[in-house]
Amino acid sequence: MKRYYLFFSLCLLIPAMYAQVFSEPGKASVREGNKAYLDKNYALSESAYKKAIEAKKENSRAIYNLGNAYYQQGKFPEAATEFERAASMAENPGEKAQAFHNLGNAHLKAKEYAQSIDAYKKALRENPNDLDTKYNLAYAQQMLKQQQQNDPKQDEQKKDEEKKDQEKQDQKQNQEEEQKDQQQNQDQQEQQQDPKNQPQQPNQQQMTPEEIEKMLEALEFQEEKLQQDLQKKKVPAVKKKVEKDW
Repeated sequence: MKRYYLFFSLCLLIPAMYAQVFSEPGKASVREGNKAYLDKNYALSESAYKKAIEAKKENSRAIYNLGNAYYQQGKFPEAATEFERAASMAENPGEKAQAFHNLGNAHLKAKEYAQSIDAYKKALRENPNDLDTKYNLAYAQQMLKQQQQNDPKQDEQKKDEEKKDQEKQDQKQNQEEEQKDQQQNQDQQEQQQDPKNQPQQPNQQQMTPEEIEKMLEALEFQEEKLQQDLQKKKVPAVKKKVEKDW
């Protein structure tokens, strides 16, 4: 298996890099959280960042750093929520890419590989040259492939999807066949109703009484003639002498 080098580094937006943080509400809490974070006291940093967010709900830096504090404590679902919020509030592509990178890391740690892949791709859209994100994306894709191969539920889900697709195709085919049959029946009915396709009926004319009488006389005459012809053709009887028995 190809070996991937994962980069789970989390970028902490400390006040030294963003001087404007001192003029924001909750600045003291942000500084307190940064100090606790650098001291690896992540529970305390979490509490401090929450205070900063209470003072200003749209404090994107405090939200981003709160995600880092959650991440370091293994609270990956909570971290993912904050990183997603930070990404939506980021003011430039660099900050947005960092937020999506960390979001991918949180999902990856939670073995949510499909979500991590989506996050890494979003990070690369903002910063296509980030090699760390590219490595993590490749690793997440490999892990997702293994998960799908080893998870029976994934196989069942795939089979269910294939079954549903087949049922849709069968239903569509049945509908097409029904429509075809209906069209054929309709065509047959139209052909039957078309006067051009009606069978020719013999032209029956009514006969007058005189014509009927003449026809009967003709039939009687023919019958008498036939009888006369038959009489002429009879063979006369021959008289034979009958000998006595001994």
